Formats: sequence, structure tokens, C-alpha cells
Amino acid sequence: DKTIKLWDIATGKVISTFNTDQMVSDIIFSSDSKTLTSVSWDKTIKLWDIATGKVISTFNTDQMVSDIIFSSDSKTLTSVSWDKTIKLWDIATGKVISTFNTDQMVSDIIFSSDSKTLTSVSWDKTIKLWDIATGKVISTFTVHQESVERVVFSPDGQTLASQSGDNTIKLWDIATGKIISTFTVHQESVERVVFSPDGKTLASQSGDNTIKLWDITTGKLISTFTNQNLGSIIVFSPDGKTLVSNYVNENGENTTKFWDIATGKL
Repeated sequence: DKTIKLWDIATGKVISTFNTDQMVSDIIFSSDSKTLTSVSWDKTIKLWDIATGKVISTFNTDQMVSDIIFSSDSKTLTSVSWDKTIKLWDIATGKVISTFNTDQMVSDIIFSSDSKTLTSVSWDKTIKLWDIATGKVISTFTVHQESVERVVFSPDGQTLASQSGDNTIKLWDIATGKIISTFTVHQESVERVVFSPDGKTLASQSGDNTIKLWDITTGKLISTFTNQNLGSIIVFSPDGKTLVSNYVNENGENTTKFWDIATGKL
């Protein structure tokens, strides 16, 4: 209905309603939670002041935007467009800082923890690391046999994990661009990967109804959690002792499961 609503978690009541001109396809908070950014079908990106509910800035793009992320300091916004470009926007001025031209549609982007490097995943089965300062490609990783769906940095920023439709997860050394490990045990495509807070364990969730825990150092499988409909989201608790999986079925019923990392039990 072309609206964005903010809800109070404690009361379940609507705090604010932001009225937009077109359908909204994506929203994201800044790291300080003072600003909300929305992407609309009218090819615009809007920044909203959470306190007032007013539009701070409107960025006009040439094509539909499929994804947006903030840098860790919330000073830069990155957008991915259907015209195969990645744009970096200065939040303060609303101007484009850099435009990165890609060969294929980009399906995912992520900043390194220091916000100096941007990683993009494209439909051409490649992963590219971009230098934010120069706008140039630092490295291109091209080993996956199917499209790469998602990438994630380790907490120390030295390792990149990629998941692909070829049912594999690959760990990459950022400094050398070489593969550290390849995990190939899943029977279906890998839908989600996440590092533990200490960076020693990787959790992967697959369409084969399993979650697997991997030892980053040895590349060996630690545990397999098996259950139907294991879910589209997995996340570690801050202390790394618990893994949480979430699933919403076709009836809209939401199930959250908590797994003990040490024992592998629910």
C-alpha cells in the first residue's frame, strides 16, 4: 500500500507511518538507527528521519535498485542497480561518490569491517573485491560452478566465505585471493552461511534441511543439525554458544529453534 511502518516491539503498536509514492522493495536502518533508507519502484532511494518521519534526502537513480547497504560508519550508502552498476552515495551531500561498472547483475554486496573494501557477487559466478578509495577491482574469484548467492566476511576481515548454487561453500584468503577450504557435504544448494563471533566456526544452512557447523582451521565438519524446514535465517548468539534458526512456513507460522553448539542438541 506504499507505506513504511515502524512498530514498537514491546507494545506491538505502530509508532510512525511513512507514506511513499511507489511500492517499496527494500529498507535498511543506519548503524545508529537514526535514519531509515528505502528503495522504491520509482527508481528512487529515500532517507527518512526516524524521529520526525520526514524525508531527509532523495537519491534519483537511472534504474531499479535491488539492494542497499550502509558502511559501518553510516556515512556512505551503496546501491546495486539493474543497469549492472554499484553506486556509492555520500549521505551528507546526496551525491554519487563512485560508480563501479560490472559485467553482470549483482546479487549481493557487503562491506569489510573497516569499510575500505566492498565485495560484490554477480550472476556470472564471480566475486569481486573493490577498493573503495580508488573504485578499482582488487581481486576476482572465479571458481564456483554455479551462481554465487551470498558472501560474508569473517570477524577479523581476513577471510571471505561464499555460498553457491553448486552446493559448496568456499573460504577465501582475502590477502592472496586463494581458496583456503571447500565444503561440499550439503545435498542441496546452500542458502545461508554465518561466522561465529570468534571466527573459528562457520555455520551453513541448506535446502537439504540441515545446518552444518564447520571448523575453520581444519575444514572439518563439527556437527549436523537435522530437522524439517530448518529455516531461512541462522545466527549465532553473541557469546557463540547458541545457534538460532528461524523458519516461516506457507501458513505464515513462525518457528524459532535454539541449538546448543557444544552438544549439537536442540
